[in-house]
Amino acid sequence: MRVEKIELTGFKSFAEKTIFTLHPGMTCIVGPNGCGKSNIVDAFRWVLGEQSAKSLRGEKMEEVIFNGSQTKKPRGMAEITLFVSGLYPDGQGNGNGSERLVTVTRRLYRSGESEYLINKHVCRLKDIREMFLDTGLEMKSYSVLEQGRIGEIINARPVDRRFLIEEVAGVMKYKVRKAEARSKLESSRQNLQRVIDIISEVKRHLNSLDRQAKKAEKYKRLIDALREVELRTSKRDYSRMDQSLQEVSGALDMLKTEEVRKRAVMAQLESSLQQKRILMVEKEKEVDAINTDLQTIEKTILATMSSPFRGGLKRQETCWRRKGCEPGRFQERMHISRPGSTP
Repeated sequence: MRVEKIELTGFKSFAEKTIFTLHPGMTCIVGPNGCGKSNIVDAFRWVLGEQSAKSLRGEKMEEVIFNGSQTKKPRGMAEITLFVSGLYPDGQGNGNGSERLVTVTRRLYRSGESEYLINKHVCRLKDIREMFLDTGLEMKSYSVLEQGRIGEIINARPVDRRFLIEEVAGVMKYKVRKAEARSKLESSRQNLQRVIDIISEVKRHLNSLDRQAKKAEKYKRLIDALREVELRTSKRDYSRMDQSLQEVSGALDMLKTEEVRKRAVMAQLESSLQQKRILMVEKEKEVDAINTDLQTIEKTILATMSSPFRGGLKRQETCWRRKGCEPGRFQERMHISRPGSTP
């Protein structure tokens, strides 16, 4: 495996797209202080997944994005692409033996969002780290040695020196997998313990739930029995009420028929009464007419009588009145004739 080239865009001092081709053998980058030589090493560390801004000689991760200069505007994104060949021998990798050149890309935006890509396909940082295990190209391996790193290795503790030896020997990949397996086993053990706790808790509540279930069944039976009794009672009451309703309806029909008959009779009586009232009015008119004629006749008779006779007649009438006889009755008893007629 070897690094073919590295492509930098908007990373630290590299505002424009810059490609460094690493030819077979040794490649040296020479330049004055401050020209960006150390930025190339930082680019290697960053594209391999470095998460510490201090390891990249900064305070925040956003500082790796080109911040502008007198002649160039700030960039909104930093991107590095690493081209690696011989990473997968023939017949290994993802099943495509003809794929010899692998590209690893990392992007960072000023909004804080970042992307990792393998062969222009989005992936996880874990995928990149697993791909470079035991290759010597991991960000903490011996392949990237900055200033002072050799002195640190010489003066390092045996435990730290063992890390580099294991990386060179190619056992780091298996140790990482072992750690992951142990982590998964521990997680499974914790989940199993959690399941056991849940089972024990369920068992403690099982008796209580059983009693509640029996009470619920008994309640259901009682409710069904009560509903049946209510239905029977309602049916009986309905039959009684229906029979009473039919009786009342029959009585009501009879009363309505009787009412119609009585109203007809009352109408006939009112018609007869009205006719009799009319007849009575006519009779009263005839009586008034007779009284009027009688009074006229009496006046005529009185006018034709002599004065002594009228005086005697008045005295006789007064006498009859004292005896309780009405004037009309007195006149009926008296036989009054016209002058010249026979009494």
